[in-house]
Amino acid sequence: MRVFPRRKRTWAVILAFGTVVVATLVILIQPRARAALRLVHGFSALEVDARVWFERGAENMATAIATALPAAVARVESCQSAPFRTSFRIYVCASHQSFTSHIGEPLGSPVRGIAFPWDVWISPKAFSFDRQDTHREALTHELSHLHLGQVLGWWHRTKEVPSWFQEGLADWVADTGNELVSRREASEAIISGHRVQLDEAGRLPFPKQPESYGMTWPMFHAQSRMFVEYLRSRDPNAFARFVDAVVHGAKFTTAFSLNFGGDLSHVWKDFLQSVSQEVAQATGLCTTRPNCTPQNAITIELCLRLTKGTTTLPLLKDDHRGRSMVFGASWYAKVEPRKCILAPKTTA
Repeated sequence: MRVFPRRKRTWAVILAFGTVVVATLVILIQPRARAALRLVHGFSALEVDARVWFERGAENMATAIATALPAAVARVESCQSAPFRTSFRIYVCASHQSFTSHIGEPLGSPVRGIAFPWDVWISPKAFSFDRQDTHREALTHELSHLHLGQVLGWWHRTKEVPSWFQEGLADWVADTGNELVSRREASEAIISGHRVQLDEAGRLPFPKQPESYGMTWPMFHAQSRMFVEYLRSRDPNAFARFVDAVVHGAKFTTAFSLNFGGDLSHVWKDFLQSVSQEVAQATGLCTTRPNCTPQNAITIELCLRLTKGTTTLPLLKDDHRGRSMVFGASWYAKVEPRKCILAPKTTA
């Protein structure tokens, strides 16, 4: 066995040590890394609940988070079939500027909370998001992510669990995901072909981003939640078994097939049909178009309106906020032009 001369071994050790030092410094200059490692200053533990840490000026928000924390923890543990494995902290920032600077996001970012491997960070935006106080929901959503990372390990969670399920599950648990995109709007997008990409696993080193295939985060959240809720409504017992299996480390696709009686693409087709029927019934399209089936009614109607130059679509009216969404024809670019000339199918 060849032995390096002492001088060469010394330089090898120095080089290795230097590489580690440089890599560490590169990581630590990233705000998000410092926040994740708790290398932050200016936060104090709340007296009534030492799990909650706050900046000066955020005392009232921190107290509200502490009040909401027990119910949020109970909800996550119940829905995700396991207790939290380790202790954690909730950091409450005094301003959105402080929050975004700590997590390395631009000031204009709409993010109101984020989960790291050991902690959750909350922005004041959670208390006033689209004119709604959502701090309980934001806290529960991020705790869902934190919990999944604890029980699976963050490497396994990122590698094995697809991002649509992670977000859809957190949105279902926390009742989030429809603040900026309503269920009606998400349904119309799904029917028009603007759909979330259903990966069968996660991806390293980072999950797939919806922007990579032209989808906004609000639409991604809304559609992911819809599909997760569909899985639960399809068979609540099977859904509970599926979540339990995933949380305890089962392979995602295997657990899915065993509990839902088919692979992801098969169940997704059933979901698409249910969405088409739901929207057709809600809009009454088939009651005004003889021999029309729910499966093709919406696509035809959207195509007809686009070819006539209509950009304000009453079908996209969001009754919850009492307004209509306006989209240009480019939003429907994925709708195949040939569908515009399809005649409604006749029923037997």
